[in-house]
Amino acid sequence: MKYSRNFFILLILMTVSIGCSDDDNNAVIPLDSASIRVLHASPDAPSVDVLLDNQVVLSDVSYKQASEFLSVLVGTRNVKVNAAGSSTTVIDADLTLAFDSFTTIIATNFLALIEPLVLTDANTPPSGNFLKIRVVHSAPSAPPVDVYVTAAGADINTATPTLSNVAFKEFSDFLEVPEGDYQIRVTTVGSKDLVFDSGTVPLDAGSIFSAVAVDATGGASPISLVVLTNDPTTPFIEIDDNRARLRAVHASPDAPNVDILVDNALVVPGVAFKGVLDYTDVPAGDRNIKVNTGQGTSVIDATVTLAGGTDYTVLAVDFAANIEPLLLDDNTTTPTPGNAKVRVVHASPDAPNVDVLVDDTIVLTNVAFKEFSDYLEVPAGVRNFKVNATGTTLTVIDVTPTLVDGNIYTVVALNTLANIEPLLLLDN
Repeated sequence: MKYSRNFFILLILMTVSIGCSDDDNNAVIPLDSASIRVLHASPDAPSVDVLLDNQVVLSDVSYKQASEFLSVLVGTRNVKVNAAGSSTTVIDADLTLAFDSFTTIIATNFLALIEPLVLTDANTPPSGNFLKIRVVHSAPSAPPVDVYVTAAGADINTATPTLSNVAFKEFSDFLEVPEGDYQIRVTTVGSKDLVFDSGTVPLDAGSIFSAVAVDATGGASPISLVVLTNDPTTPFIEIDDNRARLRAVHASPDAPNVDILVDNALVVPGVAFKGVLDYTDVPAGDRNIKVNTGQGTSVIDATVTLAGGTDYTVLAVDFAANIEPLLLDDNTTTPTPGNAKVRVVHASPDAPNVDVLVDDTIVLTNVAFKEFSDYLEVPAGVRNFKVNATGTTLTVIDVTPTLVDGNIYTVVALNTLANIEPLLLLDN
């Protein structure tokens, strides 16, 4: 995020003015000021520039980034939001700013409907050991929700919503609460079904926060929180859902049906070869994963560290005698419009290293067993994928799936070499 040279010149001119009079040719006349800040909360909009009275004051602001409070002249000010580096204006609004006022401007909604959500900030300090917090619903994909702001670890089943039936673009007054460790949870209206769980969040006395719910870019929850602060050194903090999502794939060609356990709790029984356990919400942190045969014998017993707000795929790979877990971090950020994202995993235990071709162009080479690619962006539509023995034209997999615009896929090459086949997984 960059501030333009013109903006700083403008601030100097606004702050100091030399007046001329008979008595004092150098009298300084202070000019009244107000404060504004901007949050980019439009999930499918590109990075933007923010203009004040046609002067660029913020440039290249990406989704979920926010500025600190900026001092501006009082009166009617024009605010524009342009696609970064261009003159394409997506928001054009006139704001009347009063002396010593504080205003938050949220660029919200999807790009086709983008609009400013203008909030007045109550910036008088909280009393004593208290802090102030406000909640804003700025996630266009999310329905109306209930919001719980509780002590960390409090039982949500016995709690009353702090805010009920909050719809998109609605927001609360500032609430004064004592400092301490809090947990912010969001549920569907009238239920205890979690949509978002912040985990433990320490909130310090004297602080003033706006917790803005925005569309998430992956993870267990459809939303994440951008917390706006009054600290110019850290004007915003992103808080992802504290839960991770875990998916499991049985990719061991000679292993029997297995049970999958997370922290010794049975998640799904009797998974057959090529079977997929769909994404399941699990707490972030160190999680124990067991893969058991029907007799209760653990053929995999591994502890993995899962980050909140992140999707993972764990594959049981190799022959049964050497079966082991392969953990993948699933990057479910949306691809560029018109594209899909594809990742390839080599899970055939007796197959040689391979090359991967898309529409007969080699995009990956010399991929070994248990190796996997980064996600590749490819044009949506009908695409041909080949897997060849490295350095040869010997094709062991040849498939032509139709990739949907915006979708994210993992292609697993699995089974023995004699029967190698693709398993196509949808990651979003």
